[in-house]
Amino acid sequence: MSKRWLIRCLIMLPILLCVIGLGGTTMGWLDFLGHGKPAARDQQLVGVWSAPGIELDIRADGTMDYIVIESDKRQIMKLTYRVERDEIVSNQPSAPREERTKFWFEDRNLILMFGGERSSLQRSKP
Repeated sequence: MSKRWLIRCLIMLPILLCVIGLGGTTMGWLDFLGHGKPAARDQQLVGVWSAPGIELDIRADGTMDYIVIESDKRQIMKLTYRVERDEIVSNQPSAPREERTKFWFEDRNLILMFGGERSSLQRSKP
């Protein structure tokens, strides 16, 4: 294997990975390496979403608050997240364990599917 061939492969690899998108619609080669910017669809997640009894504050920096509202109490869970294809992969640093939640958008609502349960959240703040 020549040095010139190896250099060509190293130059072409990022281009090839970008073109094929690593098989996912939102995961390009920079995301795979951990250095990419979120795709446009992933940016749609950013904001405050709510449904009766819950609020989800998703920030562009990869953190989010999951808030459970019960009468006069608010329980806040601080989470980190990343997006992989059609899933939000969340983790609670105080009790580490990844959770995967499928998501999509319907009629301006954020739809979440977790544990067989479907939730529809409306944007309450951009």
